[in-house]
Amino acid sequence: MKKRIIPIICTVVALLIIGISVWYLNKPNETAENGEITIILYNKEKEEVENKKIEFAKGDTFVNILEENFDIVTKDGMLHKINSLEAYDTKEEFIKIYIDCKPSNKGIKLIVPTNGTIYRFVIEETSNTGNLTDEFC
Repeated sequence: MKKRIIPIICTVVALLIIGISVWYLNKPNETAENGEITIILYNKEKEEVENKKIEFAKGDTFVNILEENFDIVTKDGMLHKINSLEAYDTKEEFIKIYIDCKPSNKGIKLIVPTNGTIYRFVIEETSNTGNLTDEFC
């Protein structure tokens, strides 16, 4: 009987740890301050198509800010559309986020809005070299 209880307890603990980890990794990150950010959208030709200053409050998430101010479409955690920028065929192109002219390695759920930051959304061609552009900065 004791031989069965230990594996059951270990399994339950492991499932709890996995569940908490998945929840933590998928929850949007909230800001700890009030502030204002700038969001700029660039088309495929790297021409600015929209520039918007947005105020946010403590507790807001980047996803909520985008949903309230833009028409966005996400699928499987990837941003496919933000207003006029559309990149549904990810084999060809995608929407890249630049934070103060540095490529973001985080998706919109993990970005924490920071006062005074400029977020740029740019249509990038998918390439094998991994080269990204910053010619608009």
